[in-house]
Amino acid sequence: KSESSAGCMRGIVRECAGLRPARRSWDFDDRFSDLSHGQLVMIAGWGMFLWLIVALAIRIAPPVLFERGAWTALLFASALPNAWITIRLTRRLFSLAPWQIVPAAACASAAAMLLDGVALTWTTLYGPENKDLVPAAAMLLWGVAWILVFAFVESRRGVARMAADRPGNGEVQAHAG
Repeated sequence: KSESSAGCMRGIVRECAGLRPARRSWDFDDRFSDLSHGQLVMIAGWGMFLWLIVALAIRIAPPVLFERGAWTALLFASALPNAWITIRLTRRLFSLAPWQIVPAAACASAAAMLLDGVALTWTTLYGPENKDLVPAAAMLLWGVAWILVFAFVESRRGVARMAADRPGNGEVQAHAG
C-alpha cells in the first residue's frame, strides 16, 4: 500500500510541478493543442455570426420550406454539404491544427445554440409569433450535429495524415487510424 501511495504522490507532485512522464511514441507535441483565449473569442464570435445568418435565412424563408414535405427534406439534406464547408472554412480561417478542430466546432456550436435558445424563447426573430418553428428548430439542431460530426471526421483524418507523414513512426499509425 505504501508503495502505491508513494507512486501516486510522486505523480501528483510531478503534475503540480509541471513535470510530465516520458512521452510515448504516439503522443504529438501538445504545445499548440489548446485554443488560446483569443482563438476562443474569435471562434465563438464566428459561431454567433453563422447563427445570425441562418436565423435570418429562416426568418425570410418561405413557409413551405418548413411544412414537413419534400422541401423540408431537401433543406435537411442541404445541411450536410453546408456543415462540411463550414468546418473546412473554419479550419482555414482560424489556422486550426487537426486536434483543434473539435474544440473549435464545439465552441462555435455552443455560442450559436445559446443564442438560438434565447431567440426562440424571448424574441420574435424567427417571425412575428414564432409559430410552428419545430421543423426550423429541428433543422438547426440537425445542422449543428452534422458540424460536430464533420469536425470529428476532419480532425481524425488530419491526425492520421500527420501520423502517416512522420518517418519511422509505425506505432503512431496504429494508434491514429
